[in-house]
Amino acid sequence: MKQPQNARHEKRRSGKKKRDAEEIQQELEWDCENYCDAEIDRYIEQNSGAFEALKDAKWKEDRERFQLGDRKHGENVGPA
Repeated sequence: MKQPQNARHEKRRSGKKKRDAEEIQQELEWDCENYCDAEIDRYIEQNSGAFEALKDAKWKEDRERFQLGDRKHGENVGPA
């Protein structure tokens, strides 16, 4: 059974509306991600000393934690 012309047209139109809405949503998500990335970069640039200190402290903490963890299990990771 064939759909009436108006029903087919309406189905196509609603499908296009849905695709358009999905595209707009994706663009908003990309814009949000770009904004967040730019703000992070700006913050790091304006606070580079604090950022480097935090990064170094985290690196040291991770290094100590993983070296201690490996020694507890009797594994040799390399020169200590």
